[in-house]
Amino acid sequence: MDSANEVSVPSVLHGTAGDAIVAAHALGTPQQSIAMYARWWQLESWVRDLIYMELRAAFGIEWTDAVRRAQRREERDASFSHMTGVDNDNPLAYLDYSQLVRIIHDDWNLFAPSLFERTAWEGRQAELLQIRHRIGHIRRPNRDDLSRIEQTLRDLETGAFIAMSDYNTRWRPPADGSDAVTDGWIRRNHSIALRLLDHAQRRYDTELQISFSARPWAVTPFVYGPGILCHVSFNTGGRSIDVARLWRELHAQDLVKHVVAIDVDYATSVSVTFSGADDGAAVSDAIGRTFETVLQVSNARNSPDEWSRLEELYKHLDFRVHVATGWNIVASDTLPISNFMAGASVHLPPNRV
Repeated sequence: MDSANEVSVPSVLHGTAGDAIVAAHALGTPQQSIAMYARWWQLESWVRDLIYMELRAAFGIEWTDAVRRAQRREERDASFSHMTGVDNDNPLAYLDYSQLVRIIHDDWNLFAPSLFERTAWEGRQAELLQIRHRIGHIRRPNRDDLSRIEQTLRDLETGAFIAMSDYNTRWRPPADGSDAVTDGWIRRNHSIALRLLDHAQRRYDTELQISFSARPWAVTPFVYGPGILCHVSFNTGGRSIDVARLWRELHAQDLVKHVVAIDVDYATSVSVTFSGADDGAAVSDAIGRTFETVLQVSNARNSPDEWSRLEELYKHLDFRVHVATGWNIVASDTLPISNFMAGASVHLPPNRV
């Protein structure tokens, strides 16, 4: 490459991705376009993440009713099985940005705490849709396109913190709760709880813990139901959980229909999340079957070098598997924090209205 065309890229982009960016710029792709594509990816992928989380919390396994318009495109992609990706099972990945905005509009109360003032949000969409059209048709950007996207990301910082920190603010449900999850796993009345809880601790050094979190819009934040997420944490002591195998087994048993997310931390602590909008007895049964599966796929602890390899692998399993994302790490003790690194950050816990 001619030295005049050489572009310095961060070490994180070295390799195939860095080579592609450097080559594209050297061969005529405007630098402004590359930056705009990257920022738009941040914006739209966050909107999809947020929609998924709130719809799952509100509607449980029926969440896809809100995204049925994607069905034909999903079926078409199914014929290209050799080109599957992380998002292939996510119907939101097949919706256009305008359709995502429509979902937010139709269920605004679910998304309001994590966005910004409704009039401002909806008023900005016309400009953002024009930018999206320019990206989709590979037209050169308007000189203000990048700054408009970055301003939107800055405006979303506080709401993103609320959405993700509420996901990670968890409490142990009170033992007198009337729901089937509490009865089965806190009071230990589920048949698998009776059989495995103490046995797993003694034999496998594995402990199961149940905790709840509430979405920002939850009406009854301490009672199992819509708006509540049930987090089942498996702490395996000296053993590691093969997350890839766990995911395959959950698929094979059709348990993933109940799984909202799997949060992975060095594979010795894995949390499987369920929606309080789903039938408590069905979730309680799913917890038991997941517990059995976790014990089957746990093994000797991986070395730090091995974990580095597995961490990268697990990031590409499925959109519901969280490894080193904001859904894993955002909490009040991480402040100040910037989720988008677009020029704004959260320094203090936001005031709730």
